This record gives sequence, C-alpha cells and structure tokens, in this order.
Amino acid sequence: LAWNRIVDFALRGFPRLFRETFIFTLASFLLFMIPAFVTGFSTFNSPSAAVWLLPAEVQGLIPTIEDKQLWIDMPIEERPYVSSFIMQNNIRVSFLAFASGVSGGLLTLWILVNNGLSVGGLLGLTYHYGVGFELATFMIGHGVIELTVIFISGGSGLMLGWAILRPGLLRRRDALMIAAQKAMRLLGGAVPWLVVAGTIEGFISPSETIPWPVKWTVGILSGVFLYSYLFFAGREKKKKWID
Repeated sequence: LAWNRIVDFALRGFPRLFRETFIFTLASFLLFMIPAFVTGFSTFNSPSAAVWLLPAEVQGLIPTIEDKQLWIDMPIEERPYVSSFIMQNNIRVSFLAFASGVSGGLLTLWILVNNGLSVGGLLGLTYHYGVGFELATFMIGHGVIELTVIFISGGSGLMLGWAILRPGLLRRRDALMIAAQKAMRLLGGAVPWLVVAGTIEGFISPSETIPWPVKWTVGILSGVFLYSYLFFAGREKKKKWID
C-alpha cells in the first residue's frame, strides 16, 4: 500500500501539486532569471563589470575565463565520484532554498538572485571571450532539469515565506503548517529528479566523445519530457455527457 501511494504521488499527486502552487515556482523562476539576464548582458558587453556583478564565490573564475579556458574538465575515472558529489550538492541547495522560507522568504530570495547572478554572469563573460558556447553545451544536458528543481525548491521556500507574511484568515502558525505540508511534498517530488540531472552532469555533459548536438538534444528532450509531465500528468479526464 505504501508503494502504491508513492507511485500515485509520482504519477498524479506531484504534478497536480506543482500546478496548484505554480505561482510560487514562477516567482522563483523570475527571481533567478531576471538577475541572470541582466548580469549576462552586462558582463558580455562590459567584462570589467564582472568584478562587481559576480558573487564573491565565483570571482576566482574570472582569470580562467580571461585566458579563454573553462573549469569543467573531469577525468573519466573521477566522473562517478563527481556525479555523486553533484547530486549531494544540488540536493543541499534545494533544501536550503526551501528551508530559508522560514526567514519570511528573504533568504530564499537571496539564494535565487545570487545563483542567477552567478549563472548569467559567467555565461555572459564566457561568451565575451569566445568560450560561451562550450559552457552552454556543458550546461544544457543537465541544466533544464537541475534549474527546474531549483525553481520548485525556491518556490517552496517562497510559499513558506508568504504564509508567514500573509496568513490570511488563519493563524500564522496554522497557515505556516499548511504551507509547509505542501512545500515538503513539492520538495519530495522534485528532488529525485536531481539524480537524473546529476547522472547526466557526471557522465554526458563533460564527455569529449559525445558531440555537442547530442548534448543539446538530451537537454531539450529532457525539458520537453519534464514539463509535459509537470503540466499534463494527473489531469482528470473530462466526462462526456450523453443526452
């Protein structure tokens, strides 16, 4: 019975809950993408802006990019360990984005904006120095799934923050409890997808023998599959009325 409930949640419950709470995922998406586009455009047109636009934790990559080099090469023998590390790190970030919602959503907002600045700024800077397509090709295979999970996790955190700030007619504690139940279920449905993303990132994304069209195809098809599942799985069939 427990297994049947898990399967039912995976096939129907999770995508329904995703659609029910989509406004928070959309807000999370915008909080990531707007800074990413602004920073990417700025570093592409004015690479000197990277010094004050990129977050401190990625500032050390600037000299590497200026030398038209990337930091993504992974020795074949290390890829299984790298894949495992990537999965753990992405899960950690997802839970952090969710749990930060108890700050009223402020820390969740910071995590999303900070990650958007990093991704957008690095892409803009690498494109300026002529190695952007290589970075985009590395990211595309796993990036659609990975970023989607981050958006859902961030949306879960924003949902907690909204319940704290705007509990409506409920007591703040009750509103937070209801939001937390939904947010935990969202996180539970989203995080397993990071196993897929981590596997792609560990074995397909860094491969020198897999041509770039294959990597882009993997990314595009994974996105089509994931979003078809999220937006259409578990929908109730319309009843046909016969007079």
